[in-house]
Formats: sequence, C-alpha cells, structure tokens
Amino acid sequence: MSVVGDVPHYPFSFRGDVLASELGRFVVEEPVTRVVTNAGAQGWLVTGYAAARETTG
Repeated sequence: MSVVGDVPHYPFSFRGDVLASELGRFVVEEPVTRVVTNAGAQGWLVTGYAAARETTG
C-alpha cells in the first residue's frame, strides 16, 4: 500500500471496481482512518455499520 505523507492511499485499484486486500487490515485494525483517494483528495475511510453510526451521530 502506498502512503502520502502519513496518510495511506485509499485501498482501491486504479480500475475503481476492485477492493485491495489491504482493506481487511483497516476493517480489523483501523475502522476509521484518513485516506488519500486516487484523485489525490483526502477523505475518511469508515468500515462497518457501527463505526459509521459513531462517526455520523
């Protein structure tokens, strides 16, 4: 997985329709983490319903 500064690159292939194997690590170890998209924009990767509910209230 590539990293931009200290932010990991969003784990999608450049095709945009295939999840990378690294996504499993985020689900287990970092269910809410800042990422950089393929377009270079920063965003949040939130995995799982419970984590999404916590972050959105």
